[in-house]
Parts: sequence; C-alpha cells; structure tokens
Amino acid sequence: MSNTEFINKPLYIRKHGLLGISVDLVKILDSKLRLIEKELEKSMPIGLHPRELYDAARHLINAGGKKFRPALTLLSCEAVGGNFRDALPTAASIELLHTASLIHDDILDGDALRRGVRTVHSIWGEEVAITAGDLLIGKAVEIMALATPPRVVNLIARACVKMCEGEILDVRFRENLEKVAEAQYLQMIKKKSASLVRAATESGAIIGGGSRKAVTALSNFGELIGLAFQLRDDVLNITSTETRLRKPVRTDMLAKRPNLIMIHALKSYSGDPPIDHFLKIGNPGIKNFIRILNDIGAIEHVQKLSEKFSENAKREVSKVGLEHGVEVILKRAADFASQRVF
Repeated sequence: MSNTEFINKPLYIRKHGLLGISVDLVKILDSKLRLIEKELEKSMPIGLHPRELYDAARHLINAGGKKFRPALTLLSCEAVGGNFRDALPTAASIELLHTASLIHDDILDGDALRRGVRTVHSIWGEEVAITAGDLLIGKAVEIMALATPPRVVNLIARACVKMCEGEILDVRFRENLEKVAEAQYLQMIKKKSASLVRAATESGAIIGGGSRKAVTALSNFGELIGLAFQLRDDVLNITSTETRLRKPVRTDMLAKRPNLIMIHALKSYSGDPPIDHFLKIGNPGIKNFIRILNDIGAIEHVQKLSEKFSENAKREVSKVGLEHGVEVILKRAADFASQRVF
C-alpha cells in the first residue's frame, strides 16, 4: 500500500475536536463533548491566579483535540444502561490527566507543536510547563474526590502509574532501538498509551452500573483500541503531514524514537546503505527511507496490526448485551482508532 493510500484511507472529518468517526455520528458526539468542554471550563474558570500558570494549563485544552478518552467514558456508561451525565466529572478528569501527560511528553521529546499550536514549554518555559501539568493532575484529583466512586479513582490512579512506567520504558528504548523487540514495544505502549484508554472505558462502565461481564468487556475494549490508536499514530507520524496532524511528523525517524515501523525496519532491512545512513542525513533522505519502509512492508505490518486490535476490540463489545445504538458507536470508534487520518 502506498503512502497516499495510507494517508487517505478513509477520509474522516473534524468538527469541534470530535472523534471524526463519520458524518452520521457527529451530532451524537457533539452534544456530549460540548458538555465535557463545559466541565473542563468549570474546573479552571477565568480569573484564577497566578495567571501564567492557569493560562499555560488551559493552553492545550483550548486548542481542541479529539476528546477520544472522555467520549469513550460517556459512551461506556451509556452502553451499560447508565446516564452518561453521571460520568461527566470523571470524563473531564481523564481529559485533564491526558492533557497533563501531553505537556510533560512534549518537554521530554522537545516538540514545538501540538494540536496546531505551540507547545506549552515553548511559550512559557519548562518550569511553568511542568507545573501546569502538575496543576492539571491536581485538578483532576480534586474533581474525582468530589464526584467519582472510590473504585474508579483507584483504577484511574493505577492507570497513571502505568503511564509513568511506560514513559520511562519509551525513554530507555531510545538508547538502543535496534535491540527492542516487537513484544517489548507493545508492552510499553500498553502502559504508556492504552492504560488511560482502558481506564476511560472501564470507569464509564462502572459508573453506569454495568455487570462484571460488561465492565470486563469494556475494559478490554479500551485497552485494545488504545493499542490500535497508538499503532496508527506510528503510521501517521511517518506517512502524514504536519498540516493534517497539527503536530510534527517524521520525528520518530529523525530523532530515532520508538516507533514499531522503525523497530520492524531495523530487524528486516539489511540493504546498502544501512538505515542509519538515512537517519543521519535527516530530511534529504526521508523520501528514500519511506520508500524502503514501504518496500519491506514495515508500514503495512504496523497498519494491519492496528486494524487487528480494532477488530478484537469490536469482538469484545459483541460479547455482552450492550445498548445497541451505543454498541454501534463504540465499534465505529474502534474503526476510527486504526483508520483515522488525524
């Protein structure tokens, strides 16, 4: 499959920072995510001081984003017969935690662009950015302490621990990417990326009063689409454009960051010149390098694995008797995770 086919398969829309799953779902998700935005605004109203700290904390929230995780929390609550409004505070907390992780991640990666705007640390400096991320974590805890069942607070806390473990694995993998196995990489993204998505779906199911079987199925669903989402991110980082993604692309190649396509290529390609040659010369070698990645099937391998996780996720939600209309939306969200273009 060519780069163009990957970039354009299929075309999704963007509206109000929604999932962009398909046109017929926009109105359904739009109403829910507008409520999440209001919940986020309530957590940090205008006028709080120190102003630079709160401006920095709000920066990425105001920039938009897909709101993928909080939407899944509301949908999971509704899928088991609950009132999604009961899950709004928890959904907002999960989005705050996710945003905090992005601020800190951008510092570690040295990235200058996120969601089409400058990163927090590139505007306010690392000291304010780190503190702004910490503030978002504190606000999330504050909200959950008032409105989230203790069992759910515990599982979200455990997800945050896993995210930290995954982040350090990510950093350490950069030191010797050639020796990282696919199974090790999948374990890393399971912690760093999929753990919060799993917490999002599981918490919604618990708040909605789901049966043990339904909670387990939605928990597994979240983890699987979290894996699919990250692997699709690996593909987009190499095949997409900065304009479409609203963040830097090809950084995984240029900085030799962990990316399953790169890991697959390092193990599969033995041609001349070696992969390191293309990485060392930077942008001039990018086109040739992407051609090689296509020729050896590295991009296709990762894309198919992403789609496999999405299909497995859909099977999970088919196991239990969920609200039919919401089950359909969840399955489309699973497709979005592995086929999105942004």
